[in-house]
Parts: sequence; C-alpha cells; structure tokens
Amino acid sequence: MKKISYTAGLVVALIMGIAISAIYFSTNKNKPPKKIIKKMVMPPKKGVFVSSRQRQLYGITVGMVKYRKISHIVKSIGELTFAEPLIKKISLRYSGYITKLYANKTGMKIFAGEKLFKIYSPSIFNAEKNLFLAYKNYKKAEKTNYKFNISESKRYYRAAEKRLELYGGISGRQIDKIKKGFYVKSDIAIYSDMSGILLKKYVYSGQHFTRGQTLFKIAGLNKLWMNAWIYENDLKFIHKNSSVSVEFSAFPRKIFNGRVSFIYPYLKSRSRITEARIVFNNSKGLLQPGMFGNVKFVIKPEHKLSIEASSVLWTGTRPLVFIYSGKGYFKPKHVVLGKRWGNYYPVIRGLRAGEKVVTSGTFLISSDANLKQSVNSMAGMPGM
Repeated sequence: MKKISYTAGLVVALIMGIAISAIYFSTNKNKPPKKIIKKMVMPPKKGVFVSSRQRQLYGITVGMVKYRKISHIVKSIGELTFAEPLIKKISLRYSGYITKLYANKTGMKIFAGEKLFKIYSPSIFNAEKNLFLAYKNYKKAEKTNYKFNISESKRYYRAAEKRLELYGGISGRQIDKIKKGFYVKSDIAIYSDMSGILLKKYVYSGQHFTRGQTLFKIAGLNKLWMNAWIYENDLKFIHKNSSVSVEFSAFPRKIFNGRVSFIYPYLKSRSRITEARIVFNNSKGLLQPGMFGNVKFVIKPEHKLSIEASSVLWTGTRPLVFIYSGKGYFKPKHVVLGKRWGNYYPVIRGLRAGEKVVTSGTFLISSDANLKQSVNSMAGMPGM
C-alpha cells in the first residue's frame, strides 16, 4: 500500500512540473534571450553622462592639468628647550665660604651685572694683600731715578694684578679699589655676566665651597632651540637653513618663524626618525622651554605637472580622476601620482598638460557611475 502511494506522488509531481513549464514558456515566448544580453551593457566609452542640472546640483567644477609652482610641506611636532650656548654653570677658581645669597630662588630672573652672592676666601684675601703691597712699592719706586728698581716693582705689581684677574669673579672696578687700599677681607660680591633665569642653585648661605665646584646654573632665554622629528622619507626635502613655521597652543593662529640650524646625522633604529634643531629668536620673551608646537617645514617651490588634491579619488591604493570629455561626459581614469605637495599632487603618469579634470564633486560622479552600472547590469534579470 505504501509503495503504491509513493509512486502516485511522484507521478503527480511530474505532471505539475510539466504544466508550470508550459505556462512559463507560453507567457515568455515573445522575449528572446538576445534581449537580455543586450541590456547588460556598460556606460558609453565617452564616460559617465551628467546633465547640466545634475552638475549644478552636485557642485561639480572642472580644473586644468598644468605645470605650476608647488611647494612640499613636511609637518611634524617639536618641543622647545634651552639653547645650549646660553647655559652657563657658575663656579670659582678658589675655595671659600658663601656669606650671603642674592640669587636664592630657582626660576628667578637674573640680569647682567646683578649680584649673585657674596663670599669670603683666604686665597682672595692673600691675593688682594699682595696686589696692594706690590702696587704700593711700585709707586714708591716711581719717585726714585733708579730705572731697574722701577721696572722690577712694576713687573711684580702687574703679576699680582694678573693673578687676581685670573681668579675670576672680581671686576676691574674692584681691583682699582684694592690698589688704593680698600681691599676687603670678606664679603666679596660676585656678579652675573649674563641675563637669564636661575635653573638651579647648588649652595646655601654659610656653606663652604671648593675650587671648581658648580654653584649656580643659569640659562639665557633670548634664543631657544626646538628639536622636531623628521621621518626618513622626508630627509631629502629638509636642509640646513630651511624655513620653518610653528604654531603653539598657547598662541592660537599666531605663527612663529624659525630656521633649521642642524640635522642630527643618525636615525633612531626603531622609529626610523631623526631630529632637526630649530632656532627661534625669543627677544620678546613670549616662548618658554617645554612648549610643544606644530611644525611646518616650508620647502623651496618646484615647477611640476600637477593636479589639485580635491580631484583625486582613492580607490584602495590606486588614485582615480575623472577627465572631462566635453558635452557632459566624464571619463574615469587611474593615474600614477607622486607624494602630496600641499594642496596638489605631482603627476607621474596618466595625464597630459591641458586636460580637464573634475576638481570638486568627484565622489558624487563616482557614486552616480556605480549606480548606473548596477542598474544596467540588473536590467536583464526577471522582473526588471
């Protein structure tokens, strides 16, 4: 019984299949397959047609491929630091004691000719005494007619004066006072010979110091350095004395100009970068060490065949442009371009001077072309 019902089911299914096929072919007998193949065509060889109304709606503009002066801009970041030639460590060529500190706060401003501290030194006291006595003997010898005595006393006097000068920290004005008998046994004032800020002090009032010991560290701020990163592939564009413009977050929209004074002759192995030293004139005192800035290295312009950056549509790694063929047709074309220079791309291959390309609305034309291609490829499908 089960076998008979199974066979009957197969027969019924076969009869229904034949009937459906007959109905389908009878309704579609006037539609040959050739029509289907004919509808699956790509847009015309001239390119994508965009009407004037669509061009206005899309905001499509056209520009010329031509030779123009373009400048490569290398962007980087950098941090301001003290200029090394303006950093000075204060030390003395003799030992002694600090009797009073005037420069006693880290970060305080110091001006040239300002008192830093006072000291007492047995070595200075003896040198002062020798100078006073030698000068006194020289003056006495001048009153005699004995030339040998005059020259010898003068030689000793000059040697004592030179010895005191070589000790350092004692001005010519102080030496003149010593020769006149106003030598001081203690509290000799030491003056700064430069302007800047006190980076660090290593001594305190009443402390003993030794010969050559660092007492203070002072840095000038009239000039500052910045070390900016440079990637390996940008090294060919940057040279000594290259112009640089920097913008700091502390001064929005204000540009500070500097120049490259040195490029370090080695790369960091992992990051493959080196650093360029930039010098800034800071006579107005606006900039401070530690500030970070956005750096632009401005390279000398070159005459190159180029197109605007807005003309390029990147499809993966291949740049695409739309060439205007005239009469509303835009033809897509893959080209070979160089590295971006500011707002332009140098043309290596694929375009000629005088050709017209889309400069704005490139993406919209591409979307429109893809849509038309999709519609055309679906036109031959059943139900379309």
